[in-house]
This record gives sequence, C-alpha cells and structure tokens, in this order.
Amino acid sequence: MRRLLKGERQCVVAREIGMSEVSVSRIVNDPIFLRVSLKVRLRTEQRLTDFHSEIDQAADLAVDYVKEVLENEKASPRLRFDVAKLVLDRAGARPHD
Repeated sequence: MRRLLKGERQCVVAREIGMSEVSVSRIVNDPIFLRVSLKVRLRTEQRLTDFHSEIDQAADLAVDYVKEVLENEKASPRLRFDVAKLVLDRAGARPHD
C-alpha cells in the first residue's frame, strides 16, 4: 500500500496487484490507513521544511564566502575575477572576458 501513500491512483494499484477497486477503496478509507497516511504526509512535510532550512543556511554561508573572496585583496586576481563572473552570471549579466 506504499504506492497509495505516495499518491498513486487507486485504480492503477488495484489492477496491478490484482485487487478490485472496491477493496482498495475500502483500505484507503479505513481509519488506520488514514492515520498512517496523515503521519507519512506530516513526516514528509517536516523533512522538506528541514531540507529547505538547511539549503537556506548553506546559501547564506556561500554568499558570505563569495563576498570574502571578492573583498580579499590577498586572493589571486584570477580567483576574484572568476568569482565576480560567477556572481554576474547568476545575476543575469554576461561579463566579457
């Protein structure tokens, strides 16, 4: 029933596992299945929220690092130029070499 928890259509699951659509519908509407489905959905949403939070934190660190490189006069001119090009490219500008 994992496929149903993932949102696959009941008629497809019923056909592929050799059950009637009515039987699959009974399972899907059973209170136990509904509770499990809710728990799975909430756990998935929490994982996505955690993932997005980690990505945001990593992006903040990356921006700080890029700024450090650009402002560091001891960094090689080539590195600073490449980082500047990268920033401009991500901002939509196309610098000329």
